[in-house]
Amino acid sequence: DHSVSTQLGREGTAPGTTPCGHSHRPRCHLAATTTAPSPTTAPPAGLRHPTLTGMQDSEFAALLASVERYLLDHPPISLHHKPARYRILRRGPLSLSDRLLVTVIHHRWKTQRQALTRLLGSPRGAVGDAIHEVTPVLDGLGRRIPPAPITAPTAQDLTNLIDKSNIKSRSY
Repeated sequence: DHSVSTQLGREGTAPGTTPCGHSHRPRCHLAATTTAPSPTTAPPAGLRHPTLTGMQDSEFAALLASVERYLLDHPPISLHHKPARYRILRRGPLSLSDRLLVTVIHHRWKTQRQALTRLLGSPRGAVGDAIHEVTPVLDGLGRRIPPAPITAPTAQDLTNLIDKSNIKSRSY
């Protein structure tokens, strides 16, 4: 029957599946480089508070712009011949802003990577990768994150700081 043969692929499988029945998605290189996936995590609003970052919102935005410019001016070595803007600014499940945020908090409060991962709800390793990537960029920009007067190594310590300052309810 003609309708059956058009619904089934060359090997008698339904479109979008392999001969063994596993589904797959066709790859589209143009879509992968022009559309950014939505972030899988969003940090709690309290993590962006000036008390935790040690800088006002405008200072953080300026630092973010500097980091972005630095990354675009100093791209990693790549075998791809296409422009790498998307791959440079969007690496892994965390946005560039979130990668900078966790790096700042890690250096300022000496917060453990596992604690930041738990607070963000991000995949294991994403925070460590972000810190490993952004720290040399901050060094390259000559930006040192000043340490806080106390440390907050655990997620509970950071949560207590957020609650004590009553900064959780501030809208951003």
